[in-house]
Amino acid sequence: MLQRCARTFLALALATGCGAHTRTADPRQVPPHSAAPSPTSQPSASPGPKQSSSQTTAATTSLVEAPAASVPSKVSKAPDIPVQSGIAPKEYDRWIAQGRRLHQRKDYLGAAEAFQKAHSARPTDADALAELGWSAYFANDFVLAESATRAALETAGIYDKSLRGAALYNLGRILEATHRKAEATQAYSDSFALRPSTAARARLTALDSMAAEAALALRGERLTGPSASLMSLCKGDQQDTHCEIPNNGDDAAQTGGPQSLTARPPYRDVKIASAMVGPYVNHMLAIRTAAGWYVYGMFSTNRAVTGMSTSRAEIESLGYRDVVAGPPSEIVVTYVLWSASGGSSPDRGESSTEERAMFICGLDMHQVPACTSPITLEYSAQTGDEVHDAYTLGASFVPPDSMELTLDEGKASDSVRALLGKHRIVLGNNPGTE
Repeated sequence: MLQRCARTFLALALATGCGAHTRTADPRQVPPHSAAPSPTSQPSASPGPKQSSSQTTAATTSLVEAPAASVPSKVSKAPDIPVQSGIAPKEYDRWIAQGRRLHQRKDYLGAAEAFQKAHSARPTDADALAELGWSAYFANDFVLAESATRAALETAGIYDKSLRGAALYNLGRILEATHRKAEATQAYSDSFALRPSTAARARLTALDSMAAEAALALRGERLTGPSASLMSLCKGDQQDTHCEIPNNGDDAAQTGGPQSLTARPPYRDVKIASAMVGPYVNHMLAIRTAAGWYVYGMFSTNRAVTGMSTSRAEIESLGYRDVVAGPPSEIVVTYVLWSASGGSSPDRGESSTEERAMFICGLDMHQVPACTSPITLEYSAQTGDEVHDAYTLGASFVPPDSMELTLDEGKASDSVRALLGKHRIVLGNNPGTE
């Protein structure tokens, strides 16, 4: 069954969980996510190791250039970082805190030693390895810096996008310092994809402007399909799933707003479908071509259940638009999500969020539907009566195949500022696209 969450690209808040639509780290939301609500921590606007809000880190020093040093031999694979004996797991917090204090005082050798002890206390902890690599970089020990940073990337979970994005940025800095431009460019590109930052974008632009443009592109992903039956795609391998598929012109019970489009060749049918499994409702855009039905998992909401967050959604607009030069037209969808926790409805709770997002679908050169990740254009977060995070982006289509984002209202975080400007829309049918 399609148990997928919203894939919001320029959402200045990435959703990492289905159910309640949770605040994310940057405007881009990437698929797929866990079906259970799982909020992520907000990464620092500065590059450097991941940090928690309750800890002081050395990330603010990340834009300070490390002094020049001789170039070491290339580290092709991260060797094991030695584990010192006699350091108990309970000592981890003490050594991490000491390492951060020493790094802030620019005692990078002392910081690296402290982080090595933290690593010895908890050898499988990626944070300690990332911090060790960062301090070693400033201490001009680029071999240790690269080894520890690569080890952090190997150790970090694939869903820890904040830490992985920060570690990849750090790796880019190390590779730049050791004169490996191509590898550094790739590291910055990978970092930007996971955790957009103005620093990663600036480094990437300075090294390779074409790579920077590619990193900013809104790329379509092919949809699931084709199938002769939309119902079979909706149910997937869970036959007890209840699917709601509206007839043309009908409103579905699970989302308000427009639910279908009039056929326009080569699109034979376009509609919103919903699949319900327990408290969760998975909302899909369904597109039918000559080959059959394809579906795109837009977002998930969940109905009111005691002790859980609640959320609801509404399709704001669903229509055809010429976004990429040449036929056929693209499909542009905008929707609004509301979610709340600690209350009885998505509009009433101890904390709540509201998000307005858009995504674009079209056909690639093989006539297979492809959709971009969603772009969050408006976002607000509220606790009680206090709004503590809100912004509005302006989006305008620029011929022949781009979108430009501007900050119209609100305070922009670093991840938001990193994504302002022009983005090429690549659906696989652009003129000149291979």
